[in-house]
Amino acid sequence: MLNERRRAILFQMVNGNAPFSIEDIAKQYGVCARTIRYDLDAIDEILRKKSFPCFVRHKNGQISYILDRKFQGELFRLAIGLDVDLQEYAMSALQRKYVILNELLYQENFITINELAENIGFSRNTVIKDLDDVKKWLAQHHLVLRSMPKYGLRIEGGEQDTRKAIIAIIREAFSFEQYMELSHYCDNAAHVDKYPYILCKPLFGCVGVGIFRQCVRSIEVGLKIVFADISFVDVMICFAIVAQRVSLGRYIDLNKQEVMSISSSQTLSVIAAAIRDYQGTLLITLPLDELAYITKHVLGSNLSSNQFGTITPNWMDSHVLISNLIANVSKDLKQDLSVDEQLFHSLYQEIIPVIHRLKHGLTISNPYLSQIKTSYGQLFNIIKNNLKAVEAFTGGIANEAEIGYLTLHFGAAVEKLRGNRVIPQLLVVCGTGLGTSNLLAAKIKSVYEVNIVAVAALHEVTNFLQRSDIDLMVTTVPYAFGDTPSVCVSPMLTAKDVSALGSFIDTWYRSQEKEAEGVKKGLTPEGVKRMTDGKLRLADVLPPELICCDVQAENWQEAIEQAGVLLYNAQLVDYAYIKSMIEMVEEYGPYIVFWQGIALPHSNQLDSVKQLGISFIKLRTPVVFGNPENDPVDMVFALATPNESCHITSLMELSNMLSDENIIARLRAASSSEAVHDIISSSC
Repeated sequence: MLNERRRAILFQMVNGNAPFSIEDIAKQYGVCARTIRYDLDAIDEILRKKSFPCFVRHKNGQISYILDRKFQGELFRLAIGLDVDLQEYAMSALQRKYVILNELLYQENFITINELAENIGFSRNTVIKDLDDVKKWLAQHHLVLRSMPKYGLRIEGGEQDTRKAIIAIIREAFSFEQYMELSHYCDNAAHVDKYPYILCKPLFGCVGVGIFRQCVRSIEVGLKIVFADISFVDVMICFAIVAQRVSLGRYIDLNKQEVMSISSSQTLSVIAAAIRDYQGTLLITLPLDELAYITKHVLGSNLSSNQFGTITPNWMDSHVLISNLIANVSKDLKQDLSVDEQLFHSLYQEIIPVIHRLKHGLTISNPYLSQIKTSYGQLFNIIKNNLKAVEAFTGGIANEAEIGYLTLHFGAAVEKLRGNRVIPQLLVVCGTGLGTSNLLAAKIKSVYEVNIVAVAALHEVTNFLQRSDIDLMVTTVPYAFGDTPSVCVSPMLTAKDVSALGSFIDTWYRSQEKEAEGVKKGLTPEGVKRMTDGKLRLADVLPPELICCDVQAENWQEAIEQAGVLLYNAQLVDYAYIKSMIEMVEEYGPYIVFWQGIALPHSNQLDSVKQLGISFIKLRTPVVFGNPENDPVDMVFALATPNESCHITSLMELSNMLSDENIIARLRAASSSEAVHDIISSSC
């Protein structure tokens, strides 16, 4: 007798063209391998009675089915039952939901249930049964399924929500590996008509996926960046959605202030130039709002290497936010992570798209979230509890996917503090960005003697192989890299991964005929070089003449002005810089009140700064900045820097100092500029 599982196994076998592992089938259905063997024997018995070919069992534990085309129709009828549609039976309820949603989202007008069922190959009764789940999913995405007698069904809601829903369907329906495959996916691939790839067919349309891939590469060239593979696919899908919706006359309508903010940078014009030729091929013309829509997705993308050169207007805010985050995480973790310069710079690359995503309500997926929370649960929670300043600055709330990526950077720093080692020339290939890459690289280096040449996105591997001598590639994306040996691992580097890497390394050393001492593990760590080496310290840029106690200010504007005047009188800034610090708070709010009673005003206006400097004032009477958690403010540090690097050391020292409650108490008790400077000098 063929029960439901046996019918599903039979369908899977006759519909596939490659051997299947019995172990994999067992995992798929949540039973033991022996149960699957019994199922296969039972299916074979029925096949023999009907004179159909039986399964072919291979010595390696795999099984296959050689389909005789003359029996194909009868086999399918046997596998699915005479009253069940072929495609409908092959899909789970969850898969059917996404297929129905996908069909409805691309409809311009009402569609009847009969038409819907015919389009997707499901029975009418199945569609009706699945509509409840469809409605619930749409409600979660701020959309409504409207039903009108004699007309049918139609999804209604805002254009932005509709586009977010299309993106969500693909992200949810595709596994991480399948999603990554879209970066090198071919329209003529064997699985183009199979789930979940059928969900992309109306999106890529008759022009094919290739034109959208070329468009994203043109954007990379124009901006001199390399997207992380997952973001490469995100941007590719974003442009495809824009092309599809514009061709239907469904335009996005963004907030005017949002459009002005995005279009004020050079990014939009670079992207417009990069995709100009593709608009002609697609027979569309993109208005400013659509270009801004694409641009905000690009700005919210994770990068594999480089960084946006001229499109980081909030770099100073990012530096202050990062230094505050590192100091607070270090305090809670009871480890000084400020010694790791790479942590600061890698977080800078990460925080820019994070800020943009939180500001504009964009989301990002994190395929390693559960593993990150398992491996770095304490660190994850510490970071989550210290993101208030970032959230205050952006007006958004960081979800767990964002926190997970930030955790990867801190996890890499923690791993490096445990020691570094050196091994063969190794290339790390990751699809999700620098956070994953840095964590994996740090974990490998903490276990093996390793020299990591670089980290790369999947689509830039060929270039690295051509210009570098690579002995091994360690990748989180399963893919073949020609003659270069590669190992696919999790960024968490499980025990199984460690074993696989160890075997390769041992083989490599033997092939190189190294001496036994050359392969010993546990080399003495070099130690982490402090960021302060050869750079200006806090005590250098905050001399007594930039310190003033017992200052009178009526409000927060006057408090910033008084701190700024110290910088102006010392000829470190133009007077315009003082006004720009006040405007920063007016635009972004009182996020600069990072600590209880302490504010750190600053500005991105480099052309008004002549020399690096930090001033400090203590207020006679505290003032309110508007930050309920940390008001009122009685101490103000004003920061001015002429470039994007010279202040990092002193800024990190300031953040670390202000995270120490004992030092803060001493600063509040000091009554002279000399006493304050002595405290700073002895603390940093």
